[in-house]
Amino acid sequence: MTLLIAIPCMDTVRYEFAESLANLCKHLSDIGIDYNLKWHATSLIYLAREDLANHAINEDYDYTLWLDSDMVFTPDMFDMLLSLKEDFATGIYRSRRPPFSYVLRDLRSKHNRITELPNEPFCVSACGFGFVLIKTSAMFAVRKRYMTMFTPTASEGEDYAFCTRWLEMGNHIMAHPDVRPDHIAYIRLRCDDATKLVDYIQLR
Repeated sequence: MTLLIAIPCMDTVRYEFAESLANLCKHLSDIGIDYNLKWHATSLIYLAREDLANHAINEDYDYTLWLDSDMVFTPDMFDMLLSLKEDFATGIYRSRRPPFSYVLRDLRSKHNRITELPNEPFCVSACGFGFVLIKTSAMFAVRKRYMTMFTPTASEGEDYAFCTRWLEMGNHIMAHPDVRPDHIAYIRLRCDDATKLVDYIQLR
């Protein structure tokens, strides 16, 4: 298989992410996966995603691994997503801001986020693209139908907008409960915000 690791980012990345990425690249080489890296630095993330997705399609990669540059992960998380053999599989991580909820929409109630995680892989109606493994053919199918993949809508950001388009085509998104990358977060604390810090520490 051929794999594109697609990384939209700003002008800098965290060292924790760089370390995770280096470990993943070594692992991919060790197991014989033909991979390449492509970065796109911009403040307009939806344009970065669109450009990276088009590159994956044009270069005919089998899979695209989407990584946000504020994620911390281990190489086996890639293996677990790949083992699902799904067109679209996601890891699970929390939002960087209070209330630090999972960046996953419940399939049963499409406007609510998941609050409890099943023990087995499960379907969701939307996810963030911080740690997603997707067949490049799936992105091509969305582009062919909608003429765009990641253009945001009035009510959804670029990642959720892609998910909505994908589901409208009769497809599904699978989340792996054991793939749980860390999301690097920064919070501003006032003197009376001690409970916010306690809540954040308990989530880690």
